[in-house]
Amino acid sequence: MISEAEEHFLQIAGHLEGVMWLIDCRDARLLYVNPGFELIWERPAEPLFGHLESLLDTIHPEDYPRLEALLQQPEGWARFNAEYRILRPDGSERWISTHSFPIHRSGGVVDRCAGISHDITDRRQLEQERETLLRALEQTADMVMITDSHGAIEYVNAAFELATGYHRTEVIGSQPTILRSGLLDSSFYQRLWQTISNGLPFSELFINRRKDGDLYYEAKTISPVRNGGGEVTHFVATGKDVTRRLGRQEQLDKLLHHDPESGLANRALFVSWLRQALGGEHGYPRARLENVSNAVALLCIDLGLSALLGDSRREPPGEALLRTALARLQQIAGSQSGRCRLGWLGQDRVALLLELNDHCDLQPQLQQIQQQIDHQFKSAVQAAEHQLYLKPHIGIAIAPDNGDDSDTLLQHAEAAVSRIDTPTRRCNS
Repeated sequence: MISEAEEHFLQIAGHLEGVMWLIDCRDARLLYVNPGFELIWERPAEPLFGHLESLLDTIHPEDYPRLEALLQQPEGWARFNAEYRILRPDGSERWISTHSFPIHRSGGVVDRCAGISHDITDRRQLEQERETLLRALEQTADMVMITDSHGAIEYVNAAFELATGYHRTEVIGSQPTILRSGLLDSSFYQRLWQTISNGLPFSELFINRRKDGDLYYEAKTISPVRNGGGEVTHFVATGKDVTRRLGRQEQLDKLLHHDPESGLANRALFVSWLRQALGGEHGYPRARLENVSNAVALLCIDLGLSALLGDSRREPPGEALLRTALARLQQIAGSQSGRCRLGWLGQDRVALLLELNDHCDLQPQLQQIQQQIDHQFKSAVQAAEHQLYLKPHIGIAIAPDNGDDSDTLLQHAEAAVSRIDTPTRRCNS
C-alpha cells in the first residue's frame, strides 16, 4: 500500500516530459522510472529493474568510458551529472542530459537517489551549428563584424583584427565609427543607415583607418538580420581589404592612360575627358551646345622640342626641358577659375581642356591663358651647359563654333597649330 503522498508523486512524475528516476544507491537497483524513458530511449524499461547497469549498454561507445568512470566515483549514481549520447534500437543518436541528487533519510543516511533526464538533441544540434558557424567566421579570410540593431559591435573575427590592428576586446561594445577615416562625407553614412534600416543590404567601397592611423580600402557589404517576427535585430558586415588590389589597378590605369614620357594623360584618356565635357558623364556628343551653360575650349600647344633639339630631345637636357615646360603648363592650368586639365597628344604636343560655367567668360580667359604662356616661357631653361628658350604655339577650338564632338574639335585644334609657322628659337651657349 503506497501513501497518498507517494500516489501524488507518481502522478506528477508520469506527466513529466523527461525521465524521472528513483534508484537504490546501495545495490544500484532501479526502483522507479516514469514513462518518459520509453518515449526517449524507445526501449522497454523492464530490463533496467533487474540490472540497472544495462543502461550503459545504450550509451554511445565514444561516451561510454567517461560515464563508466563517473559511476565508479564514491558518489556513484547519486552524483550522476552528465551530457551524453544514447543509441536507439534503429541506430539513431539522441543527446541526453541527466542530473541526479541524493535523498537523505533521518540521520543523514543516503540510500536512495533521484534523477531527471531530458532529451537535449535539438539544443546540442543548434550549439554544434553555432560552433561550426563560429569556426567558419574565425577562419574566413573576409573581415566579419556583427552589431546589434543600434550599431554596437558584438563580434569581430580574426581577419578583422589582422586588417584593422584592433583586438576584439578593444571594439566590443563600441560603434563602427572607430574605423572612420573622415574622408567620406555624412551623406555617405546617411545613405548607409537609410538602406540597412529599411532592411536592405548596403554594398560600397569604404575608406577606413587602421588603429595605427594608416588608411585602407574595404569592399564591404552590410546586411540586416531579422528575427522570426521580421524585426531587424542585428547587422552583419563582411569586407575585404582591397588596398593592394586598388593600388595595382591604379598602376595599371596609369600605364594604360598616361604617357610614360610626359606623365600626362595620354590621348585616349584625354579624349574621354573631352567627350565627358561635351556630353556629360556618359560621353555622348551633344547635338547642339548653344543652350548649355558650360563653355568648352580645347587648346593644342606645340612645344617644338623636336625642332629645337632633334634626336637629342631624349637625352638628359631634352628631358629636363620637357619637365620644366610641363611644370609651367601645370602651373597655368592650376591657376584657372574653371576646370582645366592637361593631356599629351604626342609629337611634342600638349592638349589643354578648359571648362567654364559661362560662355561669356571664355574669350577673356583664353586671352589670359595665352598671356600666361608667353610670360612663363620668356625665361630660359638651363639644360646642361645650355640655356634653351621655347615659344610654344597654340591652336584653339571652341565648342560648338568649331564642332560639337570630340573628334571634330581635336582636328580643328591640331590643324590650327599646324598652320602656324615654326617659330625662331634661340640656343645660347
